[in-house]
Amino acid sequence: VLKPSPGKTYKSLCDLLGQLVGKSEYPITGAEQHVFDVAIWPENPVVEHGGSLWLNCSTSCQEADARGGLETSLMKEKKDNGSHWAVFQLVNITEWASVTECSFSCYGEHKSVQANIMVYQIPEHVELDSVPIMETGKVYNLTCRVASAAPVQLLTVTVYKGTKKLHVETFENHSAPGASDILVTFPITAQQDNHMEEVTCHIALDLRPRGQLLEKKSFSEVLKVFDFSADPQLHTLRYVQANSNLSVTCEVAGVFPAEEAQFDLKFGEQILNASITLSGNTVRAQAQVSSLPTGNYQLNCTVSLGPITKSAVETVHVYKEPQPMCMFPLHIADVPEMDELSCPSNHTWVERTQQTLHCLAKGNPKPSVACFKEGIAYDVEEKKKQVDRSQAGIYNCTATNELGSSTRTVTIHVEYGPELEESKCPSHQTWLEGNLSNLSCHADGIPIPEVFCIKDGNVYNAGRMHNITRSHAGIYYCNATNVHGSVTKMVDVTVEYKPEMDEANCPSNWTLVEEALPTFLCKADGFPPPEIICTKDNRSYDLSQGQRILANSGIFWCNATNRHGSVAKAVKITVESESKPKMDELSCPSNQTWLEGTLQSLACEANGIPTPLVLCAKEGTTGEFYREQNVSRNDSGFYECNATNGHGTERWRVNVEVEYRPAIAILSVSGSLPIRRGENITITCQADGSPAASYTWRLPHASNVIFLGNNSTAIIVHADGQNNGLYECTASNRHGQQHSQIEIQVEDHWLYIIVIVAIAGATMLVLGGMAGVIYYLKSTACKKGEYNVRDAENSTEATFLNRETPCDIDIYGIQLTRT
Repeated sequence: VLKPSPGKTYKSLCDLLGQLVGKSEYPITGAEQHVFDVAIWPENPVVEHGGSLWLNCSTSCQEADARGGLETSLMKEKKDNGSHWAVFQLVNITEWASVTECSFSCYGEHKSVQANIMVYQIPEHVELDSVPIMETGKVYNLTCRVASAAPVQLLTVTVYKGTKKLHVETFENHSAPGASDILVTFPITAQQDNHMEEVTCHIALDLRPRGQLLEKKSFSEVLKVFDFSADPQLHTLRYVQANSNLSVTCEVAGVFPAEEAQFDLKFGEQILNASITLSGNTVRAQAQVSSLPTGNYQLNCTVSLGPITKSAVETVHVYKEPQPMCMFPLHIADVPEMDELSCPSNHTWVERTQQTLHCLAKGNPKPSVACFKEGIAYDVEEKKKQVDRSQAGIYNCTATNELGSSTRTVTIHVEYGPELEESKCPSHQTWLEGNLSNLSCHADGIPIPEVFCIKDGNVYNAGRMHNITRSHAGIYYCNATNVHGSVTKMVDVTVEYKPEMDEANCPSNWTLVEEALPTFLCKADGFPPPEIICTKDNRSYDLSQGQRILANSGIFWCNATNRHGSVAKAVKITVESESKPKMDELSCPSNQTWLEGTLQSLACEANGIPTPLVLCAKEGTTGEFYREQNVSRNDSGFYECNATNGHGTERWRVNVEVEYRPAIAILSVSGSLPIRRGENITITCQADGSPAASYTWRLPHASNVIFLGNNSTAIIVHADGQNNGLYECTASNRHGQQHSQIEIQVEDHWLYIIVIVAIAGATMLVLGGMAGVIYYLKSTACKKGEYNVRDAENSTEATFLNRETPCDIDIYGIQLTRT
């Protein structure tokens, strides 16, 4: 329906139609272009390793017999297809990086699109290594092991203490494809607030937005922390009367957790029943000893906390009355003495703990004690100092007073956690295939750490010899552990081997065609990559970079060499003067046009020696098109012609278009018949033909008919009686034409008749008024400055002016003369 623009005034129906036609919603277009798309769904699928996947290929191509295909390195099991779509099932998907391509051919143009398949694998297990009982202030490693996860680049490993994140590690830069074992090590310094906290290792494989968020966690490990730096202290009488009672107190300060301290109080061979009391970080054990017989007794207090045990010893003298003279303020002079109790000969300290060298001497007057190591004095019984490895060694301690001196040798051992230095555990190691080798990885540490390495889930003993194969190449994660912690290092092992040449990479026989500039290549396997030299007629050719060389008939001797050896091979080249098939536009035009209903054959020939056999078949069919036959429009499409002789096959693609005369499929009128006066009517004519049909019309002469598009649509604006009659549409192309017609009748409405009568009466009144005006003009025609205008329509001097107008409104003009 044509509608005028609101708010705009038009002088005539011609202006309205001109404006509407100039802004037609049905523009005339050029030749139709075959634009199409190819889609694959899903575009970015996610599938578990070993699983299956459905892929749907589709196209917007309008060619009736367009067919699609799927090229992939994966296993296809099922297929279904229809017009412009095809469905495939991929099964047992085990390739980590595959290429899957969906393609369609449409009117001779080939398009394809790839599916980006992501293969994932949920880790088989997540394990957190057991954590030893930790001493406050020392550093320990928390080690999380993730087995067989993929893709590692999307993996996140998080170590939690309770609900708090201790460590987060991601692997965006991981380059190895496929599933990998991941080892995450995080150092933690033992603190009292870590005690009895649960530690877990949590992994997240985030496949979003393409897939799900997959999560898994390890079993919890409970952290146990202790602090036992001070020695126990004994409080009791050193001299006591026989048959009396003795109170004993053993106290240790600054321990954590104090409630877990275990006391063992012994008086001689008697085990004392002690009561334990707590006061902050100080714990005391108190006991009573009754009915003491005379003698000298050793009082021993042993305290255990975590893995540490410490003791304090005192000697108690039990005497009979009268009390010994030593109870009186007597001073007995004595030379210095040092024994195992007062100055132990061996100390074992742990690096980074606080310790002091305990060495006292007996004597009167009280001796002074000095200890030296390599001539350097070391403070005795001073405040504690942090231990480092330099303090290990042998100390000579001397006690001196005015009566003499005594000397004692003290040995200090300093223990520390494992260390993997580059000099003892190189991060890059090279082995040779066939040799006996072991993974060279030794750790420093006291006690001597245990070292083991893991590759692909298998444990390798660092000291064990192996008969080396290429499978030993890869990344090893080496772990060194002792009671003071653990450390991990990544070791990259390369396995080298001598060159190898086989039929796959260097065939022994080549048959080449002379016209094709005969070339050949020869490759070799080996590491380092071998140098390849081929020799013929005392001339050498270097093929090390995989390049091809121009060849002639004869024997080439090819030799591949690297630092581990060489291998030689004879390559026979035969160059034939014959040629493989060749097709071009002259022998087989790639675009051919046929007429429906005629006898046609797909005449294609090929050049080549010997003469090639040429067979052609329509794409998507198996039947060959090689003899003359009656063709129809269904024979349009793409044909593949294969020319074959003993030197190969040449493929050639031919586009065949079968043309046919037009047939009118639709001749329709908008609205219902009969047509009422004043309605807008659209008459549509559509025909099928190749090439596309053009349209002409035979219809009643009327001024209110316009044509749109390619002339296939006629529009009657405000239909009236002049539009009654037959409307005949003719569709034509170069192969013929077809006619079709329809009759249009326009009826008047009774209201319209009343309006016409009213208009006629009004017209008579207007004409009467105009007669009076004309009389007045004639009576005053001689006045100066006025002009005599003859009736233009009846004058022989008038000129018809509207030859080019699109309407049937007549306009005339005359010459004006001044009177």
